[in-house]
Amino acid sequence: MSTTSRTTLLILDCYTVEPSGLGVPPYLSTYARAAYGALRTAQPRARVAYLTIDDVRWCLNGGQPHERPPLSDRLTSGGPETASPPTR
Repeated sequence: MSTTSRTTLLILDCYTVEPSGLGVPPYLSTYARAAYGALRTAQPRARVAYLTIDDVRWCLNGGQPHERPPLSDRLTSGGPETASPPTR
């Protein structure tokens, strides 16, 4: 019995710092969109996966944020630490 394997290609989005990189919803950069089109054209039967650099950092850090949100900026951080004042 033979097994058929399917090639998986990965687009790793490390972000760009330019306004044109904002794209359109779901806010993928134009570079990631162009890479997807090129990969799909080159290998139409391959599976194309997309990860951001933050996804990689999250996994390498055991599913935890890479850095804790600052206690001084409670509006931008989420989770249980925003429900009650910090204990000191």
